Formats: sequence, C-alpha cells, structure tokens
Amino acid sequence: MLKWINNVLPVLVVCLAACAGNNATSRDGNHVEAKVNDFAFLRQAGIDMDSIAAADAAGQPLWLTRPQYEVLVKPLGTDYEEDMGDTGILAVHPVGDDHAVVVYRQTNGTGGRLLIATYDHDGRPCDAMNFEDKNVWPVNPETLEGGLVREYNRTLQFAGDHHFSIHSVLRECELDHMDNEHWAVRWHQDYDINADGVFIFKEIKEDGRSGSVADVDAIVLANMRLTGMSVQSRIDGGVMDAWNRFVPDSEQEYGGRGKAVEMGYIRMEMSSWFELNPQRFLRWMAAHRGADNHLLPHFMNDNVFLDRSVVKAQIDSLPDADDRAWLHSIVTAWKKPLAQ
Repeated sequence: MLKWINNVLPVLVVCLAACAGNNATSRDGNHVEAKVNDFAFLRQAGIDMDSIAAADAAGQPLWLTRPQYEVLVKPLGTDYEEDMGDTGILAVHPVGDDHAVVVYRQTNGTGGRLLIATYDHDGRPCDAMNFEDKNVWPVNPETLEGGLVREYNRTLQFAGDHHFSIHSVLRECELDHMDNEHWAVRWHQDYDINADGVFIFKEIKEDGRSGSVADVDAIVLANMRLTGMSVQSRIDGGVMDAWNRFVPDSEQEYGGRGKAVEMGYIRMEMSSWFELNPQRFLRWMAAHRGADNHLLPHFMNDNVFLDRSVVKAQIDSLPDADDRAWLHSIVTAWKKPLAQ
C-alpha cells in the first residue's frame, strides 16, 4: 500500500464526515440541493465511505465489483480500463462543492498503476489520468551483469482541494541489496484541478540527486522526463506545450535531433498522446506549423508507432480543410508502411 494513503486517507475521511454533516446548500431559501461532497454517486454504486477506510486499514484498496466498475471506470474510456485485472478505490478527495477525485489502484497480476478521475455532482466523469507507480528493470537485460537494476516509484499527494503533485524517484541499486542505492534522482509534477474538473499540468521540477549521480547516463534521465510528462489529462493540451519546450534539450541528451528521431523514444511517447486524444493531438500539430514546433520533426518521421490508416481517419474528422490537407501531406510522406 502506498505510504501517502496512510497519511492522506484519514484526513479525507474526516473531511467526508464533516461534509456529510453539512451536505446541503440552500440556494433560494426554500430549495435545498445536494452537492458532490455528499458522494451520493458512490453510494448509488453501492460503495460505503467507511468501507474504503476499512479496506485501507487492512492494507488493501476497496476492490470494485464488475457492476461498480461498469458505472465508475468504464465511462472513462478504453485507455483507463484494465480488463485483465482488478480495480479498487484507494481514496476519495472532494474538490470544492461540485467535483470529487477518486483514486484507484489497477492491477493485472504482474504490475499495477494508479488511476485518478474527477466526477461532477451527478457522478459523470470529467477527466482522468493514469500512471504506473512502480517498476523495476535490469540495467543489462541480456546479461544481467552485476545484478544492477533501475527502479522508479511514484506517489500522489494532494495539497488543498484543487492541487496535487506526483512525486517520483528513479534510482539504481543491486537487485539483492535494494536498500543500498548507487544513485537516485527525485522530481515532481504539479497539477491543478480547474472549475470543470479538468487536470491542468503546471510544471515539472527536479528535487535533487544523491549518490554517484555523475554515473547517471543522459539517456536514462531523458527517458525519465519523457515518461513523467506522459502523465496527462485526457482533455487538457497544456502538457504538449510543456513537452515542446524541453524537447530540444532532450534531443541533445540523445545526441542531437537526428539521433533522437532514430532512437524513437520521443516518437513512441507521442503515440500515447495521439491515442489518448487523437483530435487534440492533431489540432495542436496543425496550430503549430512553424520552426517553434520541436515535436513536428518526430511526427513527420513517425512510421512505426502510429497506424497510418487510423491517423488518416482522424485527420478526415477535423473541421478545417487546410488543416486536413497539411496533415495528410505529412502522413502520406511517411517513408514506409507500418508493420501489420
């Protein structure tokens, strides 16, 4: 169980109890309207708030039944489903009077991730993000030389009703001595939740390094940033602006733009942006046609990670004819067909 739950959830439960005691607001002196911090939409799905705290005390999420999953998670879209595993509630966080954040754990038996989603007072989903919160992989996967592994951990922390951060640690250590790290790099990403329940990316900052950080190769750190910035709202496009700002530095860490395009890490991450919201991705590209679009060279060479036919179909759905023509010219020029 994540460490932050032990600190955050009791506070949330107290907040829930306080909200339950003041769960109606008079708008006109006669009419009383229930607000989202009643969490009626969860109760209607058969979820009792006390059961979330009881599950946490037992070191588990409150695992959803299939009908509960169908009501709460499936409407978020296919990118947020975990069909081969289970989904459970870790915590609920009120966002003012009109929205609530639900934090889920999703697992498929071999790994797991966190899913965070906002809902309005009627239980309609407003936004969602998900991210793998823990992973370990060998430094030398072919030989396992030295038993070196790299590990990252992410934790989620709220700071008030409308703000939260994702804190990350990337470190290297020996598999049999995980408590004795060689080096570690720590950073965080900050997000706001706006009045419509949308997650707004604010910034990403490195918090510090420890150990023999001079041994950390630049490509590992470049991938760290790419992976971190992939945690994005399904609606807001601000994260693409942020990616665009730091792509030139990442390209240098890969050995220049040509090498970065060849290696494909940026192109691979771009495919996840497209799949999350194709129309947002294409509109952003069409609105940034100049030299300041540092993502464009990678998109123009993306002949591996994006399905040409899917991209063309999405382009055809754009309202502006000039945008459609420009984007079709890029996709048509991709050098070789995708593997089927």
